[in-house]
Amino acid sequence: MEIIKEITEWVWPNHIYLLDDKGYLIAYVKAGQEELNRVSRVPFSKTGRKFVEDDIQCLVEYGLMYNAPIVKSPVELTFPSWTVDGSKGNTYIVELIGDKYHCNCAGYGFRGKCRHSEQIKEAQEK
Repeated sequence: MEIIKEITEWVWPNHIYLLDDKGYLIAYVKAGQEELNRVSRVPFSKTGRKFVEDDIQCLVEYGLMYNAPIVKSPVELTFPSWTVDGSKGNTYIVELIGDKYHCNCAGYGFRGKCRHSEQIKEAQEK
């Protein structure tokens, strides 16, 4: 499990994220709020963003110090998404988050771009 706090300088608010052992988002605390929101295991991209590691004390502070409610039912985060077949039989998911196409393939994780995301982007621009 990984707890990270976003410090990216951009127009969107930065949140605290709880990721599982495979890097999927499982919960978050919105900036300026005290509520821990659980989600149904969502792909999470760190590409182009900055984070600092936090520890469980962060969630303890949100959950106990402020007597914050914990949302027990999963909150669905939905983005436009497409399924793409890879060249070796793998299936990948490309999502449009904001104005950027994200893919769950290893290449995208390393480079922040891949042929799957480019393929969908080009198809959508037509």
